[in-house]
Amino acid sequence: MAKLANRFKLFFIYVIIFNFSFLYNQNIEKITILDVNVNGNIRIADEDILRSARLWPGKNIDLEDIQNSIKFLWKLGRFSDVQIFIENETINGIELMIDVKESPILNKITFKGNKKISKKTLEEKVSLKTGQILSEDLIFNSVQDIKTIYLEDHYHAVDISTFRQKGELEYSDDLTFIINEGIKYKVKSIEFKGNEIFSDKKLIKQFEEIKIKKWYLPWRGKYDFQKLTSDQDLLKSFYLQRGFYDFSINDVSVELIPEIKGIKIVIDVYEGPKYYVNEINWDGNEIISDADLNKELGVVPGDIFNKEEFDIALADNVTSKYRDIGYFYSQITPEILPAISNDSLTYLDINFSIIENEIVNIRKILIGRNTKTHENVIRRRLHFYPGEIFNQNKLIDALRDIMMLNYFQNVFPNVKPIDENNIDIVIDVEEKQTGQAQFSMGYNGYYGFTGGGAFEFPNFRGRGQNLSISYQRGMNASSSFNQPSYTTQQNQANNSSYQNMSFSFIDPGVFDTRNLFGVSINYTERGRGQSYLPFDIYSVSGSARWGRQFKWPDRFFQGTWILSSSSSRYFATSSSDLTNYFGENISNSIVTSEGSPYFETSGRSFSQIITRDSRNHPEFPSIGSKFVWKSTLAGSILGGDEDYHKHEFEFNWFNPVIGKLVLHQKMKTGIIKKIFTASNERSIIPPSTKFFLGGSGIPYGEMLRGYQDNTVGPYGSTRPRGGNIIIKYSAELRYQFSDAPTVYALVFSEVGNVWTDFDVIDPFDLKKSAGIGIRTYMPMIGLLGFDMGYGFDDTTYDGDKLPQGWNYHILFGMPF
Repeated sequence: MAKLANRFKLFFIYVIIFNFSFLYNQNIEKITILDVNVNGNIRIADEDILRSARLWPGKNIDLEDIQNSIKFLWKLGRFSDVQIFIENETINGIELMIDVKESPILNKITFKGNKKISKKTLEEKVSLKTGQILSEDLIFNSVQDIKTIYLEDHYHAVDISTFRQKGELEYSDDLTFIINEGIKYKVKSIEFKGNEIFSDKKLIKQFEEIKIKKWYLPWRGKYDFQKLTSDQDLLKSFYLQRGFYDFSINDVSVELIPEIKGIKIVIDVYEGPKYYVNEINWDGNEIISDADLNKELGVVPGDIFNKEEFDIALADNVTSKYRDIGYFYSQITPEILPAISNDSLTYLDINFSIIENEIVNIRKILIGRNTKTHENVIRRRLHFYPGEIFNQNKLIDALRDIMMLNYFQNVFPNVKPIDENNIDIVIDVEEKQTGQAQFSMGYNGYYGFTGGGAFEFPNFRGRGQNLSISYQRGMNASSSFNQPSYTTQQNQANNSSYQNMSFSFIDPGVFDTRNLFGVSINYTERGRGQSYLPFDIYSVSGSARWGRQFKWPDRFFQGTWILSSSSSRYFATSSSDLTNYFGENISNSIVTSEGSPYFETSGRSFSQIITRDSRNHPEFPSIGSKFVWKSTLAGSILGGDEDYHKHEFEFNWFNPVIGKLVLHQKMKTGIIKKIFTASNERSIIPPSTKFFLGGSGIPYGEMLRGYQDNTVGPYGSTRPRGGNIIIKYSAELRYQFSDAPTVYALVFSEVGNVWTDFDVIDPFDLKKSAGIGIRTYMPMIGLLGFDMGYGFDDTTYDGDKLPQGWNYHILFGMPF
């Protein structure tokens, strides 16, 4: 540091000499360089120095040019000293001398005194490498880097000096860091001065970063200046929320106490009086009444003056009130003054001065940075058009709807003023990989891996369409993990435990309208060996759907109507397997082929799905809700062998708790009732329609972690057979670690069960579980998740009347 100071001192001396001996005596603005010489350089050529200094014979210069030349040479980082002075002065010009001292090359680094931090760690952190130019700036930065390492390990008294000596190589130096580590210091005392209203203990609780070390909390006590500053902001917020408008922090002292090997922090505060609201006055408002503005502000006389809530209400409510009706340029200035009072309390008057200005219209709406997605896909999510009066609330709603497309990593709105009556709205989007090839996989001890792959284009051709071609398969055909004992005949099941192939295409905005259209084809095989059913299922189905986004009751509602047709065959080892499940009324319809009896059905159904989705993000919602009501009518007047009506209700709520901690609650109920018709005695409810509960929910069924897949509910013999009534509730506390990509951890608790009919339903007989998990959404893959759940109850599946205990569930990709 001393050398660095000397260099600057020499610089200013030469500037002064140059100024008085040359420019002042010549009394001219510019002078011509007759010649330039270079001295002191060893490894760098004269031409390189002259080119960097930008000085050459014939150039006209002044004092500023000389100063800039010195700066240019310093920036090279190659010199420890730079001087420019006049060698000769004539009436025609001057001759200059550039005198430099080159910095040496670093030959070797040595550390002395480092007992707590290894040499390898120090070498990795410092910015010096053997063979580079050894400048004073690099040495200084390296010292700071080493100090940072020690400070992170609580050595706050560390002292570092440097020593240089000639190295073995020519023009090189060896550099030695001499480290006096001292002892570890952690925060052992935080004291406050000037606090009379709140105790030290109460104020210390407001700190989130700096915590006092206790013998039973040895990991606490880390001191960091930036974190202490952050905690001071929290302290100020604590006082402002409680009406202490004049609160301030006068001084903060941090002292190392060797006797206790600890850090003592003393914070001197001024609390001031506690303020209450006396009067609220509005001046200049003609468009919106005082009463409406008071309602938006949410503050009434007599309230404690909460400065933070006041600022939020002013920005988010009052200002937005004007902008929602087009007064974008409105100005609302509060003036907070002490009020005169007759009682012992201290009051404030709040006077607002309002300049409403003029209504502004939207001149243009510009979409930017959409490299893949067509503009019309984005524009049809907007709720405003050019020529309309600006409405801030509509802009916020549009940004949410664009994000819910899940095509973009982020959306950046910008309002550009044009003149006093017009603005432009610019919406820039950040495209993200929406996936071209995906894989999905789940795992549990009974099925093993269940998964497959798909080519899925959620934003097909950039037009917002969804094209999906998927294949899934159960990958464990003969798992023995906790497998129930089946008969010899039953173990002769189809080796494919599960197989599904599907194709679907959905256009959510046909001809840029609010209408949706889609078609799908699906083929499924479920082997009796591991489908929990006493027969193999082969099914092919197709559907067509039409949907519409509603404006009433609000813009979050959407309706979808689906017409489906299917054909299924159920192959069993014996006819009794079929009649025991479907009933004796199908016995006349059982056909035997190559020694295997089977039962064939056809189904036609019509479904209505009403959805309300007000979530604010597709992957990690922090606020809003999603409600789905699905009703299906199968058979009856539609024809076919499947006669039933099915109704499902699913509610999801998302509530922020604090920061990035979010509570997610989900409630699902559903019922299925058979439609009895005299003309169709063989009508059934297909197994694929029934409710299954337990496990990860993949490939079919409803998730109830902590239990084996599909094992919660009614049984036939030793096999789950699905039920006609389901009740399930789950609660998750989610904490987000990253939003690009989305990563969050969760703690969950779930209850649920499935019953055959209303006469056996018991809403208090719910299977309970709890556990932890983690989720991440990756491009080209989708969802990655892992859950560990503990089942507190037994199931008929085990027959041992013991709790299920721990079960683990892996999710890989989204189920198709």
